[in-house]
Amino acid sequence: MNVKVCVCLATGSSLCGLVNSVTYTVLAATLTLCGPNQISHFLCDIPLLLKLSCSDTSLGESVLHVASATIGLSPYLFTAVSYILIISAILRIPSAQGRSKAFSTCASHLTMVVIFYGMANFN
Repeated sequence: MNVKVCVCLATGSSLCGLVNSVTYTVLAATLTLCGPNQISHFLCDIPLLLKLSCSDTSLGESVLHVASATIGLSPYLFTAVSYILIISAILRIPSAQGRSKAFSTCASHLTMVVIFYGMANFN
């Protein structure tokens, strides 16, 4: 990986986080809260604020669903495409011993990726 790709990935990641947090902050600032105004959680998350709101929350819920799908699926698809390319490159290795060594090198990381995304989907 060269420096340009590294800078682009870091900048893109930071911009996605910034846009996401600013969007949620603006949405939360427009909510009209009523009722007990107490959240029984450590973190004040957007879905909890939407439950406390007296105003229309349809826009907030829509933005929440779109952002969750986008932010949740993007890394998964990027990882899946990367592994498809890696596996196709491994299958082009002429020797069986070379393919076996390459698969064993990737197996532990692939196991952790499957566990991570499996638990994220479960949650």
